[in-house]
Formats: sequence, C-alpha cells, structure tokens
Amino acid sequence: MLCNEGYRQALKARKERDKTRRREYTGDLVQSLLYTFVPAHALTSNNDIHTQLLTCNLSHTFDYQFRPRSLLDLTKEKVQINFDLINEKRNVKYKRILNEIQLNDSDYDSQLSDIDTFINKQDPIQVYLQACKQYQIHPFDIVIKGLNTNTLDLSEMSINDTDLKIICLALRIHRNIKSIRLRSNNITSQGCVYLQETLKDSYTIEELDISKNPIKTDGLEILSLLFMNDEMKMSIIKKLNLSSCELIDSDGPILKKIIKGGDMLQELYLSGNQLSTITCKNIGLVLKDAPELKILDLSWNMIRHNDIRPICNSLKDNQSLERLDLMMNGLENQGAILIGNMLANNDILIELNLSNNRIEKDGADIFASKLEMNRKLKKLWFGNNNIGTFGSLVLLKAVDHIKSQIEYLNIENVLINDDFLDLYTQINQYLRPLEVIHGGIRGKLGRSHPTLHGFTIMDDIDLRYLDIKSLHALFQRDPFKILSRMAKEGGYDFPSALKKWDMEEHGQLTYSIYVIDFPSAVKDAGINLDKTLHFILWNYLKKIEKKGSVSYLEFITPLSKLNPKPISTRIKKKSS
Repeated sequence: MLCNEGYRQALKARKERDKTRRREYTGDLVQSLLYTFVPAHALTSNNDIHTQLLTCNLSHTFDYQFRPRSLLDLTKEKVQINFDLINEKRNVKYKRILNEIQLNDSDYDSQLSDIDTFINKQDPIQVYLQACKQYQIHPFDIVIKGLNTNTLDLSEMSINDTDLKIICLALRIHRNIKSIRLRSNNITSQGCVYLQETLKDSYTIEELDISKNPIKTDGLEILSLLFMNDEMKMSIIKKLNLSSCELIDSDGPILKKIIKGGDMLQELYLSGNQLSTITCKNIGLVLKDAPELKILDLSWNMIRHNDIRPICNSLKDNQSLERLDLMMNGLENQGAILIGNMLANNDILIELNLSNNRIEKDGADIFASKLEMNRKLKKLWFGNNNIGTFGSLVLLKAVDHIKSQIEYLNIENVLINDDFLDLYTQINQYLRPLEVIHGGIRGKLGRSHPTLHGFTIMDDIDLRYLDIKSLHALFQRDPFKILSRMAKEGGYDFPSALKKWDMEEHGQLTYSIYVIDFPSAVKDAGINLDKTLHFILWNYLKKIEKKGSVSYLEFITPLSKLNPKPISTRIKKKSS
C-alpha cells in the first residue's frame, strides 16, 4: 500500500503519461481531424477545376456547429478541439469551395440571390450540386438528367420547398428549359415564391405543371404574377396545370387575371378543386377575349345548374376554345340545356365532356335537339348519366345528320337497344365512321324491374356487348345469375361440373358444394373469370354459405312441376 507522498507521485506520473499519449495521438491525426470536422461534401476530387488549393493554419481552437439533420445526438452543440501550437501547429493543404460553407438554419430562409456564391455560373448542373452541398441535401439523379434536356419532369418525387429552391438556383442559368413538371409533390406557397422568382425573367418556359400540390390561394396569387404582362415582359407559358391544388371558389378573380394576362396560354387545367359560381363568373368575363386558349378543364369541381351560364354565354362568341371538360360537376338537366344552346351557336368547340352530371332523359332530349344544329363537334362524352335507352337513341339521332361531324360518342354505363344498333349500322354504312362506347344492349322486348325504377332485368342484356366495367357491375348485383348466363351463352356444362364436385365430396348428390371448391368447379366448367369477378364471387359465397356449403340448385334446369297430391281432410261429424 502506497503512502500519501508515493500516491501523489504515482498520480502525477500517470497524468504526465496520459498527457504525452494524448499529445502524440492528436499530433498524428491532426490532418484527419480537420477533414473529419469539415463536411465531407466540401472536399472535392483532385480533377475538379472549380476548386482551389488553400493553405490553412490550424488555430488553437476549432469551433464547428453541427446541423440537426446531420447528427441528431449533437443538436446545435459546439465541439472544441484544443491543440498545442508548439507541437501540432502545421500547414495543411486541403480543398474547399471558394466561399466558406455556413451551416445555419437561417440559410433556408435566404433568397435565390445565393447563386452569386456558387462557381461556374454557366453550368446549371454544377450550380445544383454545389447548392445541394451547401444545404446538405442529397442531389436527385433525375434532376441532373433533366438539366441536360429541355424538359424537367419531377412528378411524384416528394419534393418540398427547400428542394425546389435548390433546383430553382440551377434553373436561373438554364437557358433552354421549356417544360417543368412538378405533379404530386409537397410544394406549398413558399415553393411558388421560388418558382416565380426563377420564371419571371425566363423567355423559354412553355409548360408549368404544379398539379396535386397544396399551394392554395397564396400560391396561386404568387404564380399569377407570371401573367402580369407589361410593355417590357410578356408571359410565354402555353400550358398551366393547377389541378388538385386545393383552390376554392373565391380564387376566381385570380384565375381571371391569369387568363387575361396569358396572351399565349393555350391549355388551362383546373380539375379537382372547389370552383363554383364565382369562378365561372370571372372566367366567363375573360373567356370571350382569350385569343389562344384551346383547352379548359373544369372537371371534378362544384359547378351546378346555372353556374355554367356565364361560360356558355362567352363561348357563343369565343373563337379559340376547342376542348371543354365539365365531367363530375352535377349540371343536371338545366346545365345540359344551357350547354346545348351554346353548341347551337358555336362553331369552334371540337371536344365536350359531360359525363357524370346527373343528366336525365328529358335533359338529354333537349340537348340532342340543339346538338343537331352544331357542325363542328367531333367528340362527345355523355356517359354515366341516367338517360336510359331513350336518351342514348336521341343522341344518336342527333348525330344522324349529313352535316354532323361527330366521330366519337361515349355513353359509358348507358344501355342501348336494337333500334340504336340499326341506326348505328346505317350511319357507319352511309355517312361516316362512328365509334360508340356504351354500357350494354337491351332488346326491344326488354322489361324494367317492377319495383326498382331505372333497373333493368339482367335477362334482357346481351353479355357479349358489355364492357369490363359494366360486366363487373352486373356481376356484383347477382353473381349466380350472370354465371348461368355466361355458361349458357358460352356453351359450358356448368351443372355437370358442380355435380362432379358434389359426388366427390359427399358420395351422392346433395345439390350443395363446399364454398372452397366452388371456384374450382367454375374453372373446370371452362368459365374464365378475371381477378375482379373472382373476388366478387368469393365475397358473395361467404355471405350465402351455410355451414361451409352453398346450394347450386338454381344452376340446374328446373324440373317440370308435378301435380300435388290431394290432401285428405277429416270431417268431424257433429254428434246428434
């Protein structure tokens, strides 16, 4: 056991030894330590001509502030490394970019003037890479490829405002970019600020797609500055996509400024928003004088009844719009009549979509009477409306005109009858080729459901002419009924396949089959079902099963009815 004096000497010797070891260790790795605390992306390869070799004297204290995104466990902590200037001071040559990298959160709020700090301003790719280094963001390979072409397609890349700011730094010196597509990302109004600052001086951008981004009213107002034409600058954007950008009806005046200022705007997409009365009024005020606008998409909005009137009034005198999409808006009969009146006086519109607008046969009848006067329309979408066979026939009669130009008629999920087929054959034979998409054929003797209004008995529908969606819809109503029809029309012996499986399971005919074996019996019979039909059938079997089995009696030809046996009745005699 050491005395106090010996213990103090031993402790002092150990401290000196540790100090010497620490000095030697630090001296040997001083250059490595420097490279460790300088960010790796600040050091470039030897063949990089855009860097310089600088001489740096190692200071007594080296301070470095870590970014919270790079090291989560050292959030905004300062690390100090002390060196002995006598033993460790030396010159270290290392590579850095011209300006020192500052790693502070305030950099995210800086403006796009940061481009002045980057080198080689004639190469947008180098500017993009250096900007990624400054903001410690991993560069996108698709951005680098896009900067080599005239189209930058960044759809569905989860790009946020900071990513867009870095991209905009490179776009400011890109002289040949024509299309920017940013669909389905996380861009907000702040990202629109970067876009506006970048594109305001551009004379090459023709397409801007920012659909499915939550830019809202603030972002729309910022982008509208790109269409504020004056004597010194004119917007050359030809295609603007603002679909599903969370726009509301009060944004109508801003959209009015965009259409009015877009002297070269040819395509405007506004689907999937909440536009209604105010927007239609403002668009109607400028649509008449829009010189270049050819496509206007207002589908999937909240346009009702009379809301469409201002647009219809403007289109009577419009000389440019060729395609109008109003699908999924709830126009109903009144809206269809207003559009029909517009078509009677319009000789410019080529394509019109009125699908899913709750239009009934009365509205279709009046619309068709006005359609007969149109001599320019070539494609018409009128499907998913409750117009029935009567509405489909009156639409075809409106097309049966020597001066009509209709080449494509879409009445998806709308039934037609044999009269429609006869007239369709005559039009194709004597007038012009006509393509029709419909929801199935209902015979002349087809009957309606006795209790459900608008429901057609499935026995009257020819499955051979059904499209896939209509077949799935009918199959979901009554899978067993449609299976019987498919087996009968295809010549398949479905009852024999069911009986075969019944005998294998029970040893005798019980007219029931296990649920798990029913799809196999369908396959053995030769009936081919796609994945959707198989899924519908399986869910239906699980609903009707009893103790794991289902009856297949309805697939077997019914036996002739036998006369019931007389029932003997006992007559009680009253006792006298």
